[in-house]
Amino acid sequence: MYMILSLVFIIVIALIIASMSFISAKETEIDTNYMEEIRFMQSEFPGTNTAQILIMVDRITAKTVLEEDILLMTEELVDAVSDVAGVKSVTSVLDLGSTKEGILSRPLEERVGGGARTLDYSWFSRTLGTERLIQRLMARVANYSLTRSLGAIIIIAITLIPIFAGVGMIKSESEQEMWMHEGDQLMVAWKVVDDEFCDYDYSTILVQSDDIRTSEIMEALERIEESVRSVPGVVKVTGINNLLKEIPADKNTLEELIAAIPKDRRETFVTDDYTAALVIIKTDTGIEETLVQQIDDAISFIETPDEATFKHASFSALFSQMDRLMEESRAETTAINLILVFTILYIFF
Repeated sequence: MYMILSLVFIIVIALIIASMSFISAKETEIDTNYMEEIRFMQSEFPGTNTAQILIMVDRITAKTVLEEDILLMTEELVDAVSDVAGVKSVTSVLDLGSTKEGILSRPLEERVGGGARTLDYSWFSRTLGTERLIQRLMARVANYSLTRSLGAIIIIAITLIPIFAGVGMIKSESEQEMWMHEGDQLMVAWKVVDDEFCDYDYSTILVQSDDIRTSEIMEALERIEESVRSVPGVVKVTGINNLLKEIPADKNTLEELIAAIPKDRRETFVTDDYTAALVIIKTDTGIEETLVQQIDDAISFIETPDEATFKHASFSALFSQMDRLMEESRAETTAINLILVFTILYIFF
């Protein structure tokens, strides 16, 4: 009975690992540098492969894998596998002998690999006579789990309390904090700056059009700048329009004013062909999902020319979205894990 439950438990654990791997693996990238050579070898050469079959016994109900009934089962298994198409050879512990005595009479270096070495207890265990202590303890635990499932679950839950308590006490430190002494003056000053002063971050708005040098786009940039600046946490919004003293209605005049801007300053905000412009947003807080959404709302609130597109795009926005997706995936995985763990505990115990 216990062996059947153990087998069921192992199968369930395997299914859990497979399902968790499927949930966590959002995307798999495979290195294909040598795929052409590998495919050629697979098509031109037959190749060989090796498979292993593991035979184990429960030490509570059986002693070793060398018992007569286990060896008989091994012989039948070897015969069955040998008949499978494509199998060239099958080796097993039976190559060392057909009986337990014959196998154990062979040198140890020959037996290792075909059959595991006999359990050797330490001098301390032999002196105190505790060779079977662990086996007896495991047998008692198994019997208690089978007869008093609820009690086993309560005991496991109690042992998990320190683990959950310890999770909240985990302290994360940066590389500098780990290597530098706590009382170092540089670390003290750095912590003051980190705690008391703002930690600035940046994001951007990408503007694309056939030609951004129009008065309509410049005016839209000013409206977007005013709207985004009203978002909490945004301290500065800068675009090509800020380098112009005025926005003329005549397109030729506007082109001349933009061309007159020094190249090192102009290329920060526009491309050489004037088909794209960049608006730089400076914040005094980290770019998180909430701030990204507020900036997106501020942009969508403004009426913009149909011939241009205004998109909030930056690595900060991308990283915040990645953090959100990872948090959602972590929450789902944690919930599924807890449900499966308690289900296993209830079924197994």
